[in-house]
Amino acid sequence: IVANKDVAAIHLRGKSWSANDLASLLAGDDAMEAIAARVANYWAARKQKVLVKSLEGAFKAESMKDSVHDISAKEGEAGVLSADAMLDAMYLLGDAYESITGIMMHSYVMKKLAKLDLIENEKDSNGNATIPMYMGKRVIVDDMLVPADISVGGDTKKAYPIYFFGAGAVAYNEGTQLENIETDRDKAEGADYIFTRYQCTMHPRGIKWIGTPAGVTPTNAELADGANWQLAEDRKNVAITKLIARVD
Repeated sequence: IVANKDVAAIHLRGKSWSANDLASLLAGDDAMEAIAARVANYWAARKQKVLVKSLEGAFKAESMKDSVHDISAKEGEAGVLSADAMLDAMYLLGDAYESITGIMMHSYVMKKLAKLDLIENEKDSNGNATIPMYMGKRVIVDDMLVPADISVGGDTKKAYPIYFFGAGAVAYNEGTQLENIETDRDKAEGADYIFTRYQCTMHPRGIKWIGTPAGVTPTNAELADGANWQLAEDRKNVAITKLIARVD
């Protein structure tokens, strides 16, 4: 038996806000209460950013090139998203393709697939909101998957990343050593403060972090650097593949 070591980075982030009493007076409402109501959404977006940048960097690693199906530089329809291109990317996992349960894409990619009549919508467990599906796989739409500008036949085009996930493909764990939320008040200034922090690991399993961050924890830019990642498992044991394609 041969064992490989997977290594995950620990992510530490912090953000603070303040509101002066005068702001609440002029607004006719409690400004700090409005801020507090949006803290959860703020951190959800920041965690999504960490995941997106981690995937971006991991799939730039030289050792991960066989897990990427890139058709974006091909001219004409050969470089445009299609059902065939989606299947080719899924089957990069070989006989493990059945492990794929979800697909993450930009809204423009979703629109392209919808125009091709490849998206099905299912009701949630309460029979209310619809859930987009592709070949029985859950579709997650996230515009943080920013397309890259590429040149095709002398024209500038957008190349969109699409990720295919199997169950348990991303490891996630929150730390509890930090005080996540603290408040304070400056009586002289008549201002309230809220300080928020989080620490977690959010790691694509089987692709180890080999970078050395400049600070205490990797920045999003460092996460997106392919030099900081390396395949640690057999490629088919990494339940994530990537497709890069144009939508026009």
